[in-house]
Amino acid sequence: LNDNEREEVRNFLLYNRALFEIVISDYKKLITLNPNILFVIRSHPSEYKIPWKELSKSNNAIFDNSGTFLEWAYYSDIILHNGCTTGIEAFLLNKNVVYYDPLKRMKKFIQFIPKIASKFITNFKDLNLYLNHSYVKIKDFNSKLNHLKMHMELDIDFGNEFLKQSVLIDNPKFNFKNRVSFI
Repeated sequence: LNDNEREEVRNFLLYNRALFEIVISDYKKLITLNPNILFVIRSHPSEYKIPWKELSKSNNAIFDNSGTFLEWAYYSDIILHNGCTTGIEAFLLNKNVVYYDPLKRMKKFIQFIPKIASKFITNFKDLNLYLNHSYVKIKDFNSKLNHLKMHMELDIDFGNEFLKQSVLIDNPKFNFKNRVSFI
């Protein structure tokens, strides 16, 4: 790596460290302020798990990395992430998806594709407000899907291609084309 590339990697790592610390702190506040909501916390496989497990000490939060993300997402009302492709997976399951990044000022580090499929929120106040008013399905699912297809340069039924990777496609109620027709 040349000096510029090293500096870019360094900045990216510093950004992710700062984001992680703020997100942990904000999620702790979110869990405390919303005792009637059950939070299921899953860390990224490569993340340090202890801070996430600490969040599950509240009565309304559990930490569980068992099973697959899709298994948990199916039973979730809202998926919170901070730049992960699970946001795209949850969107394709027609879930309410929030990309939370309070460090929005570092736009070059914001993950563009997961952002398309999510409600992008940049401060705790808006995150808490959205959480408390978001048990309504995403209204613009088709427009977000088309935007996602355009940016990924795909000319396929993205939902069914994605779901073919799981057993969900065998169940008619999960069939993407059937679900889209009711949105």
